[in-house]
Amino acid sequence: MAGDAIDSEVNWNLFGPGREEFLPPGDRDPWIPVLIKLSQGTTPQSFARGPDFKAAAVPWSDWVLVPRLYTETLPRLGFEKPDDLRYIAALVKIGFFELLQDERNAELRDAVEDIALSAPLPPGVYSEPGEDEPILFPQGGPATGAVVVGIVDDGIAFAHERFREPGGSRVEFFWMQDGPPPGPPAIVGPLASGRELRKETIGARIGIDDLLKQGTYADLCDEDEVYRRAGVIDPRTPTGHKAILWRRAHGTHVLDLACGFSPESPPNWRIVGVQLPIATTGMPASSTLGSYIVLGLGYILVRSLAVANRLNCGPLPVVVNISYGITAGPHDGTHLVERAIEGLVLMWKQMFGVDVRVVIASGNSHLDRLHAEIAFASPGETVEIPWRVQPEDGTSSVVELWLPPRAKAGPPRVKLSVVAPGGGGTAILDEDAPPGQNRKDWVVDGAVLCSAYYDHMPSSSRGRFAVWIRPTARVDGAGPVAPAGLWTIKLENSSLKSGEAVHARIRRDEPPYGYPRRGRQSYFDDPVYERYDSAGRPVEEDNASIVKRVGSMNALATGEAPSVIGGVLRKELRPAPYSAGGPVTRRAGTAPAPRQGPDALAVCDDSAVHAGVLAAGTRSGSVVAMNGTSVAAPMITRWIAGELAAGKPGDRTAVRALAAAGEPMPAPAPPPPTPLRGGAGRIVPAPLNPLPRFER
Repeated sequence: MAGDAIDSEVNWNLFGPGREEFLPPGDRDPWIPVLIKLSQGTTPQSFARGPDFKAAAVPWSDWVLVPRLYTETLPRLGFEKPDDLRYIAALVKIGFFELLQDERNAELRDAVEDIALSAPLPPGVYSEPGEDEPILFPQGGPATGAVVVGIVDDGIAFAHERFREPGGSRVEFFWMQDGPPPGPPAIVGPLASGRELRKETIGARIGIDDLLKQGTYADLCDEDEVYRRAGVIDPRTPTGHKAILWRRAHGTHVLDLACGFSPESPPNWRIVGVQLPIATTGMPASSTLGSYIVLGLGYILVRSLAVANRLNCGPLPVVVNISYGITAGPHDGTHLVERAIEGLVLMWKQMFGVDVRVVIASGNSHLDRLHAEIAFASPGETVEIPWRVQPEDGTSSVVELWLPPRAKAGPPRVKLSVVAPGGGGTAILDEDAPPGQNRKDWVVDGAVLCSAYYDHMPSSSRGRFAVWIRPTARVDGAGPVAPAGLWTIKLENSSLKSGEAVHARIRRDEPPYGYPRRGRQSYFDDPVYERYDSAGRPVEEDNASIVKRVGSMNALATGEAPSVIGGVLRKELRPAPYSAGGPVTRRAGTAPAPRQGPDALAVCDDSAVHAGVLAAGTRSGSVVAMNGTSVAAPMITRWIAGELAAGKPGDRTAVRALAAAGEPMPAPAPPPPTPLRGGAGRIVPAPLNPLPRFER
């Protein structure tokens, strides 16, 4: 890694004021999940061995653990070239980052090109994995009508009847990433997190089919008993969010939209589910869930081979729904999660000749005031960005300011400083500040309340300022807090040209539905910005304000591989007010942006006054409404699954063609939205019928 070995996120969360918030209670040296981009020529196996990276007598495995998915499973399947697996999820100790900072560890610094944190899991989640299993290359003939539908989400009620078939379940594998041990097999070792359930009983591990039988009385399944027997819920424990004990859960609703059917005669769509860690899903500001998502995608792909072997057929096509997003990031397709997903999809196609499709929601932040675009008129100009940090915010608030690419090195183009409410703040920080000088703190009574950093981001080849502010309140009343109110970020232009914009993006700070509310979302509070028109309706178009609605798309949905889906109102046939779109930032160098906006829109609300779409609640027979682009994406996942099962490509081009074929809509529908907001057009499938069989 050139320059400073670690970025602002690591500095704040591991070595700075965010440490107490980031690390799990009672564990001062946890295993920390990371996404790593390895340098060219460095393999996961050589990185996992690390014999020359550290001269101390402590074994390298005490500092770094690389899952066998990368060191053994995928290489056994043929992924053997040095650059096949450059993006890996791993576990590291805090001391690993200290090694990265030490210039004497040149070999290690050269091996790691980029790194990103994910939130660590609480104590007691990890366990030693079971016996390694042979991953067999499927040798059967083509599978007629079979497809694997993968989901990476939260709150998946796997025993629901919408995911069953006569005689059992369509759920082949289900991995709760932070469920109680014992963990899944060694394909995701060497430390296994959570619990894996399988369709079939193997030895002492009871399968989902047998769990359903044990919990069935007089032809009715007691799903709560199934979950208790499986060890995935315990209502007696007082802590932790228990999504499937609620009436509705995000992952259950999404999976029903993606592949839920009446259990009498479902198609041969096999399900592999990954439930994201409960402990980290509810803390979105400190870090992403990137490591868990990428490892979950790898798990789904490998398990799809086991499904094919059980069906006695060749490798199966796979479609994976990821209704998860973040607001801050490069927005140019170079986020480590995006590149890792693209790498796995491409390699799987090259190795097995079957299609892997990934569907991602475009995001719900169109009106949230989390994006500002600053374009300077001349050198020497200073622009002030008003940032409203709310009271009673129990989490850190974070703004990232991404600088435009530049062709060659030169003097700093822009400078940054931060002013707190009532005065005070950081000193001026230059772009390209060298290591040791790339951070400016605001200290009050010996406590750092705000830090401004400059990072050079290797994967995007762009510079980034990041401003971190302590929580404005403490649940326990102890510890320093930052003042709430209007903070001001000052940007002074030295040499940026008029067409070179700085994009400021606030990290999402509010938890998903159902989680305890620790944070309160900060936002840009520009008086020029217009929120409502004269009739009180939300304004969806931008004006002269630096705060912009355009370009607010999910930062994990700006790459080339996934089909990205926004939301449309079924009745009005116009984009949902919250549905976010492009444009996507141009990459460094001559490469164009990988996309301009989402690929299409699908239904996310029945109408402007009738929010949401209907799909399964957490128990069989229940129907609930949920909205957002998260529920639009699985409708297209469902369509893609049908295309793949029929031997058709079901790729981005096919999704865009489907949307374009439906345009223009019959009168009195409004004209199609712009490509930045709506992609190729609107897709309005018939409503899903999630009603149980006895009510049809």
